[in-house]
Amino acid sequence: MLLLTEDGLVPLSAGLQSTRLDPRVNITDKIFFAISQAADLYANNFGWQINYFAKVNMLIVNIPVTGGSEQYVMHNITKSWARFTNINANCWELSGDDMYFGGTGFVAKFYDTFADAGTNITAFVQQAYSYFDSRGQQKRFTLVRPILQTDNGLPTVLCGISTDFDTVNLTNQISFNPSILNTGEWDLDTWDNANWGGGLVTTKVWQGVTGLGYAGSVSMNVVSQAIEFHWASTDFVMERGGIL
Repeated sequence: MLLLTEDGLVPLSAGLQSTRLDPRVNITDKIFFAISQAADLYANNFGWQINYFAKVNMLIVNIPVTGGSEQYVMHNITKSWARFTNINANCWELSGDDMYFGGTGFVAKFYDTFADAGTNITAFVQQAYSYFDSRGQQKRFTLVRPILQTDNGLPTVLCGISTDFDTVNLTNQISFNPSILNTGEWDLDTWDNANWGGGLVTTKVWQGVTGLGYAGSVSMNVVSQAIEFHWASTDFVMERGGIL
């Protein structure tokens, strides 16, 4: 049982504890500023709702913003949060194991394909900043290697590094090998003519970056349609310097 309050999303079992003195009780502790700001701005709007989508381990909090809605979404295993936009849902409901949402004059099935109603899905993702076990030492970042997994297709991925909590524009485009990724799709391609596909294909390409600072964070812009996409891990190359 979960309670959605002005201070965040709280387990009912922890409701007797003072969440204002100890905000770590809140499930939304990682996004405490965003959820608190949303409560201040949109508390009186209709459409606040919590839904658990067990099929994909996803907890969905619908936020009725001005002129539509957006969703704060937590992965139930990693406990990490994301924000979904341009899904103008007034309400959410499960039917069997599938999730549906209703908007003005329509009902749609959620998370059913790797496309947004037949168009591209655009995402921005950034890892947490890390001091790499040397908090007081400067570093010059020269290379990063995101470990990416995709099925059939060629997503557009821009990659870059930010330092000391200052996010920069992304310019480095990661290349994918079309000869490896060009496999057949079940029920669409011709048997014995299309390339036989296995599991997800792993791409490991070093990207040149420029960054100087104490802490570093890799971020990516991803544009894809009908492509399953995973970011598994990241490797770094850096030169360690002094304090100044």
